[in-house]
Amino acid sequence: MRIARWSARLLSFHYSIEYKPGRENVTADCLSRLPLPVTDPHEEPDIEMIAMVSADFAAVTAEQYQSAYSSCPVLKQVETFIAKGWPRTSKGLDPAIVPYFRIRNELVVQDGYIIRGTHHVTVPTALQPRLIQLAHDTHQGIVRTKQRLRDMYWWPRMTTQVETAIKSCVTCSQHDKTAITHVSPLQPVALLNAPWEKLAIDIVGPFHTAPLDCRYAVTLIDYFSRWPEVAFTSEVTSATVIKFLSTVFSHEGNPLELVTDNGPQFISTEFETFLADRDIKHCRSSVYYPQANGEIERFNRVLKDCLQTADIEGQPWKSFATDFLHTYRATPHARLLQSKPRT
Repeated sequence: MRIARWSARLLSFHYSIEYKPGRENVTADCLSRLPLPVTDPHEEPDIEMIAMVSADFAAVTAEQYQSAYSSCPVLKQVETFIAKGWPRTSKGLDPAIVPYFRIRNELVVQDGYIIRGTHHVTVPTALQPRLIQLAHDTHQGIVRTKQRLRDMYWWPRMTTQVETAIKSCVTCSQHDKTAITHVSPLQPVALLNAPWEKLAIDIVGPFHTAPLDCRYAVTLIDYFSRWPEVAFTSEVTSATVIKFLSTVFSHEGNPLELVTDNGPQFISTEFETFLADRDIKHCRSSVYYPQANGEIERFNRVLKDCLQTADIEGQPWKSFATDFLHTYRATPHARLLQSKPRT
């Protein structure tokens, strides 16, 4: 299917394909040579595990898509143009067709879907509000919602629709997500080479309106990949934090460095011994200056917004936080993409 899409995109070019035996191809590149056998299949498992998080919107089935597609006159007309050829100009076309005309060389019909580029599915008009609702199910901000949709879908004016929907969201409007603080610039963190080298941990709470077993949240984040972990608890002691870290480290491995503030849970002899036994370097942020641990503080702010939303909607905190974490992890991040996602 991928080769078929490439072939369709090359139809507008005049070219010839010539086979050249490998022994004669002395200036070979990576596309003309098979890779060497993998000597160590476990060489870099962390990046793969962190990056491969499903971002599927499972609530929209293939049957629902096909039903909306078959009743969408715009996409049916676009399908006809793809099959029989586009007009030379957009003059006289339905205004709803013009955005598709502008990207006509990127469109192909495959398995009953109109695909833009290599994998972006064009969405029928009737399904667009539903997909925006699903992408915004845990009430993340405008940028992250757009990133989540752009990972798989495309339709005209998607950006404007997302911004309008979120700005009119009653739940989001009931708590402030746009507070601006003015602080002195911080020194950047040294570049890391791999996931799980440097982590930050913090405690959020108490939440006075939360159930007893959710009065506090212990949060952990990886500086390299921004992968978060969260655990709720009724109290926060060194033993509670150690139990949480032991669980995480049992399936992710020990980091090289752990950043904390100067809370009593993190400066106790019990906690220091726990880190020393695992050869983990303990770094403490400056007293009364939480910005020094800014990575985890930024995530804590997003988590608080999520929990405030759960409180407003009367949702169970733990299940709502689980859905939030799934969405947060599945949203593309500049750290993994090596460039800032388009917003």
